[in-house]
Amino acid sequence: MSRFLDMTSAPAEYANDPDFAPSETLVTAPSRATLPRARSYSEPKDRFRFFQYMLLLYVFFYCSRINELISGMRFAIVLLPILLIGLFLSGRTKAILGIRSGKALIAFTVWVAACVPTSLWHLDSLRILRGNVIALLVVVVMAAFIRTIRDSFRLMYTIGLSMGLVAILGLVLKRGGSSARLGMGESASLGDPNFFCLYLLVGICFLSLSVSVHKGFQRLISMGLIALCLAAAARSGSRMGLVAFAVSVLMFFVFGNMRQRIYLMIGCVLLAVVVPPMLPQSVKERFMILFHPGEGATRQDVAAADSALARRQLFFESVQYTFENPLFGVGPGQFIQAAVQHAHAQNRKAMWMYPHNTYTETSSETGILGFILFIVAFFGAQVGLQRIRKYGPDFLTRRMALFLHLALIVVTLCAFFLTLGYSGLIWVLIGASGTFQLAVARRAKLVRARQGSQVG
Repeated sequence: MSRFLDMTSAPAEYANDPDFAPSETLVTAPSRATLPRARSYSEPKDRFRFFQYMLLLYVFFYCSRINELISGMRFAIVLLPILLIGLFLSGRTKAILGIRSGKALIAFTVWVAACVPTSLWHLDSLRILRGNVIALLVVVVMAAFIRTIRDSFRLMYTIGLSMGLVAILGLVLKRGGSSARLGMGESASLGDPNFFCLYLLVGICFLSLSVSVHKGFQRLISMGLIALCLAAAARSGSRMGLVAFAVSVLMFFVFGNMRQRIYLMIGCVLLAVVVPPMLPQSVKERFMILFHPGEGATRQDVAAADSALARRQLFFESVQYTFENPLFGVGPGQFIQAAVQHAHAQNRKAMWMYPHNTYTETSSETGILGFILFIVAFFGAQVGLQRIRKYGPDFLTRRMALFLHLALIVVTLCAFFLTLGYSGLIWVLIGASGTFQLAVARRAKLVRARQGSQVG
């Protein structure tokens, strides 16, 4: 416990925070207790709890992308102004500065705005900037209303439930056309099987957290949603998702205890036996390319080779644009436009594709400084989770750090194959990690204050 207190600190601006007085009841010794109950864990009264629930509702819709499926659904137009009103009423507008990645997120958004005037297509860059500003506001509101470890758990559980809904909608709606690969209907973003699979894998991490701490009906619900997420992710045919899932399983095997390793091995055996017979032949062939590349020269092999060639070309083009435009890049969201102009100059057919790499997306579209700010924000959100996972004060805190870290590892890997730098899930996870670590730091500060008062 002393080691945990030594490595955890709270920002100075919270030294006189009236919401977190040293009189709060705390768990000061490691425990395997599940979710703290009201009798054993007395939370400080928060006058703005209503806005926290509005935030959880907003995050649910923001992550599940329901608004992209149903025309006329404008929850953000209603909920976001309510959250901003609560933000100013609470006086916590500067809370994001206490998050490890907070300043980098703000600086990145400011830099994206600075890149708009020099972009190839101003109106489209303004659309990207708008999404980026909304994502930043979501993190700002999270920092204001996610104040305790229990609040952080609610947030993570909400993300897991939203991904369970994504799996259900994907299995029910499927995709249009002849493709056997699964996506969430004709959604603008999750209709892409790779994006669809990424969201499901993140959902599995947080639903697994629920299974590890909940009991009874909630555990059964989470286990059922995990099964649906696994089935939908397998049907997506995403090789990127398969690799990310294998890495996350390996990491959990390394981090987990002996009992968890045994359960994990049993679960993997069951998946290997049950899932393959349920997959369409084209999806199975797509996965087998990873193990038998080029064998038989089937249509799947040719498609995979073409896809790999296209991604390689997109990667080198994005690196080229980075060095040709090191300061402001080609403009937020303007990679396709730059690639089309480049192709026309070389008298060849343009691919009309995004860079399919979050890291080179930010470097080519916002320059080297934008890339650095994004990297600082994204990887800064992962710093500290390993120590909390090892030395957290109780079982719940350590479990939350573990599964949040796994979710961030999944996104880190998938970011090499997808473009998701300006908004969306990756920003929600950065905010979730920052608010969780800040809540742990507050709790450690209160423990020190309580121990000091007892000694005095």
